[in-house]
Amino acid sequence: MISTQTATASPTIKQRGAGSSSCSSRTCVGPVGGGGGRRASPLRRAQKAASSEAVRGRQAVTTLEETERIARRVFGRAHPTVRSMEISLRNARAALRARETPPPPPAPLYDEY
Repeated sequence: MISTQTATASPTIKQRGAGSSSCSSRTCVGPVGGGGGRRASPLRRAQKAASSEAVRGRQAVTTLEETERIARRVFGRAHPTVRSMEISLRNARAALRARETPPPPPAPLYDEY
């Protein structure tokens, strides 16, 4: 005969230990007792900074493109402000391209035969 009794799961409360975190409705703090997670290596931090810098550069170029397009519609192509924006946009695109282009591989130190 199969039992029709159902198991009721009672919620368990975790004890706060050295590695647990504490969150309330307003704030969430890191591990109790100081410490914290592993820190990122200096190389990883530099890579992250470079990638976020590239994203900001692309966003800046996109914003300048949109602004230049609107200014051209409002003032006309011959307006001095629009011409200055075109030059700035050209320079910004060139700078972004230079940052995104990887450097050439290093030359060999000696000739291979």
